[in-house]
Amino acid sequence: MTRTIMPVLMREDLVLHKEDVLPSNSTIELRYEVTEAGPFYADVIPGSHSAKVIFTPIPEKEFGCEMTWDVEFLTTKWSSFYELMTKWTVGTASSTIQEVLDLPRLFTATTMIECNLDPILARRKSLEFFWGEGGGLPLVPPIPFGKVLEEGAGLARENLLRIPPFLTESIIDLRESEDASEFTYRLNSPGLLTFPFLIHTHLGRVQFSSMSSTFGSESTTTSLLMTWKVEIRPFKVVGPIVEKMVEMVVTTIIRNLRIRLKEPGAKVVIKPPRGDENLSMGLGSFGSIPKESWLGGVLDSHLSDKRSTMDQTLSLIQPWTWGRSGSGDDDDFVHFKWQDGK
Repeated sequence: MTRTIMPVLMREDLVLHKEDVLPSNSTIELRYEVTEAGPFYADVIPGSHSAKVIFTPIPEKEFGCEMTWDVEFLTTKWSSFYELMTKWTVGTASSTIQEVLDLPRLFTATTMIECNLDPILARRKSLEFFWGEGGGLPLVPPIPFGKVLEEGAGLARENLLRIPPFLTESIIDLRESEDASEFTYRLNSPGLLTFPFLIHTHLGRVQFSSMSSTFGSESTTTSLLMTWKVEIRPFKVVGPIVEKMVEMVVTTIIRNLRIRLKEPGAKVVIKPPRGDENLSMGLGSFGSIPKESWLGGVLDSHLSDKRSTMDQTLSLIQPWTWGRSGSGDDDDFVHFKWQDGK
């Protein structure tokens, strides 16, 4: 197995031997050799650069191991410089491996949606809305590609590209039972290129469960319980920022989806300040926008805002409070929390 490290154009070969493949409770050793140092490392003597990475079980521990990374090479000059570069690159890679294998951070958001939809139909409509159309976010709509998902009624496809931040996502599983349906998705190849979502792994699962109320001898479905779980392993240095971004995106989509399912086709009329028809040339309004969108939520919240003028003015410099927002507590119809582990 060979790889080329960009942009330095260094080529490495993974060397495997039969003795490297050992039982899971034994030490495992990986070896690699640098076959071409590339133009930026011309001082490295050809054939002298090799390394081995050893994973040793920790006694009396069910999980975890100790990793040892040994590197050796010879140079014609600048040996101290190459030593510093090796320490930095190997140290960074070691920290990354630790972060990737660490327990993920788990975000869970739940909400009750009052509608007479079965879980499978709710899943289809949700895929249409935020997988196919973008979920009402104030961003460029995603670009779908790949095969068409039947559950998306032709609008949702297996993969999509979000611009920004130029990341791809894929539906990897669809399941349903008598009273529930769900789908699982993941971010493909996350990392530095998906800035500002600096994460190593991202896996999400959205589930719809029917909730029934009994009247006499009849049972009638009156609402759906929606649960959205996201497991992420962010870069440690930006962990809190990434978590806040995931929280804002997921809860905004959920709030917009509630409107799509509860009030399909609802619009918010754009009116002039204080209803002054002179500003709208006697038309009474400037048109309307979908209530299920983020902007629709901002305008709808503004029209029903009963706060003082001072509070409304202060909120202008707090964009995270615009539109449909909440803290996830008992007073919010979307409950959410963060925790460690799966």
